[in-house]
Amino acid sequence: MGGRRRENLAREVRAGLASTPKYLPARLGSDFRAVEPPGAGDGLPEYHLARAEAEILTIHAKAITARLPRPLAVAEFGPGNQSNAELLVGMLASACGVRMYMPIDDSDARRGGTLTRLAAAHRDAEVRAIIAEYDEGLRFARAVARCPVVAAWMASGIGRYQREEAANRLRALRGRLCPDDRLLLGIDLRKPSTEMLQSYDDAGGLLAESQRNTLRRINQELGGQFDPASFAYRVECDESDGLVRTFLVSNRAQRVWIERADIVADFAKGEALRTGQSYQYAPAEIRQLAQSAGLRVEAQWFDGNRRFSVSLLAGR
Repeated sequence: MGGRRRENLAREVRAGLASTPKYLPARLGSDFRAVEPPGAGDGLPEYHLARAEAEILTIHAKAITARLPRPLAVAEFGPGNQSNAELLVGMLASACGVRMYMPIDDSDARRGGTLTRLAAAHRDAEVRAIIAEYDEGLRFARAVARCPVVAAWMASGIGRYQREEAANRLRALRGRLCPDDRLLLGIDLRKPSTEMLQSYDDAGGLLAESQRNTLRRINQELGGQFDPASFAYRVECDESDGLVRTFLVSNRAQRVWIERADIVADFAKGEALRTGQSYQYAPAEIRQLAQSAGLRVEAQWFDGNRRFSVSLLAGR
């Protein structure tokens, strides 16, 4: 991790651990692919996001690609689901022609295998990882692309942010797009709390382990001294607000030193550390979100159970 990115992460972690209640920055939230080989969690009966997104990309491939420019460059935000990344690029390459594929993230730890496979499968496309924040990464992608850019923010990554912040982040991305560019946005849809809970608390504990992985990342990148095994996983759902929150609960009183964040965090037994959140949206709320960011929804597609959506956004 570069110096500036490490400084930004340290500042965010310091602010979160100094708050009451404590939390970790939303962008640290990772999914089960952080701790398992690619695709290992796709079969989880409880975890619908990856399967629903893959269903949409497969069933609605013709309708999606019919609305996109040809040829194009793909800029994908965040690691997302690795098999779905390959599905997305393959779909766009066969229908539109992909000149460049540029995954954008603040860490390249989970990209190597996917990039190798994509480069081998699409030899006419340049595959280039961009290690940066999304806004800055899209600016760079837009500068080097020699054709229109389709930015893909999938796997409900935008749901990590509070609704106002989500609009602000979309607005910043909108400022980087040219008129012919488009944004594909995958967002989890509102659903009953029982379904919400099942989706984020799998019986095998894989999602719980992925949340402990955020502590390991802090240990590795910021010189932290977290003991991930000393935290239990908890999920809370608020159906009225369309919000799922995940926590790691300290199972003992403990003190944690984060060297590069220059902070000591004291945890009482039973104290909860918020590690992630996911806001869900109704289709009309997605249109409102886009409008508030200066974008318009050109089309929306849903899986058969209407649990997930992919929207195509363009500048107004």
